[in-house]
Amino acid sequence: MRALFILLLLLNLGVLAFLTLPAADEPAPYPPRPAPEGLTVVDEETALAAAEEQEEVAQEPEISGEQPAAPEEPDTALPSLEEQLPLLAEPDAPVRDAVCQVAPVEDEDAAHALLTRVQDDGLERSRIVTREDQAFVGYWVYIPPHDSMQAAQDTMAELGDHGLSDYGYVGGDQYEHAVSLGVFSSESRSRNRQEELEELGYETEVGERHRVVTRYAVLIETDEPDPALPDADWEEVDCADYEA
Repeated sequence: MRALFILLLLLNLGVLAFLTLPAADEPAPYPPRPAPEGLTVVDEETALAAAEEQEEVAQEPEISGEQPAAPEEPDTALPSLEEQLPLLAEPDAPVRDAVCQVAPVEDEDAAHALLTRVQDDGLERSRIVTREDQAFVGYWVYIPPHDSMQAAQDTMAELGDHGLSDYGYVGGDQYEHAVSLGVFSSESRSRNRQEELEELGYETEVGERHRVVTRYAVLIETDEPDPALPDADWEEVDCADYEA
């Protein structure tokens, strides 16, 4: 009896616990199946190509503006015969250098007179040119240099005793202490003087005498070899010899 009472008590306790404890959570329902028209079938090769294309786009940098033009290929084609004709044409005739002509005159006044006539004829490229020259003076008769001035003076005193004149002392150059016996315009007259002194027992010599003079001329420069020029003794010369 006692055992039955305990069994009923346990059954009541079990029913009470079942009714008072919370129920366990139910599992989440499965998602709905998609419609057949919404499915896309992708094979393995297509998926791989799409992945590579996306990777290339991600790695390629963005370039703003216009792309640079590709370099032009050099033109290696040979020129045509018509294009080569100008290269084969004969060259122009060389340009002739300026022509210079010069006319010597007697003195400075004559040079200015000729220059005026030349420029009046339209030859503006003209001018007077000068140069230093040695002018022949004559034939000099002289007694060679003595050892001293006193010796030369003694000889001149003797010449005076012989009734001679036109003699003088020479000094200051290579003929120092010589005695000059005159300068003659002709060689024959100088020889006569020399013979006269040799008859008196004097040894003499004959030499040429020169002096420095200035020569004048008119120079013209033209582009033609034979321009019309005023009357003068014109001579063609090298222009470089008369550069200013």
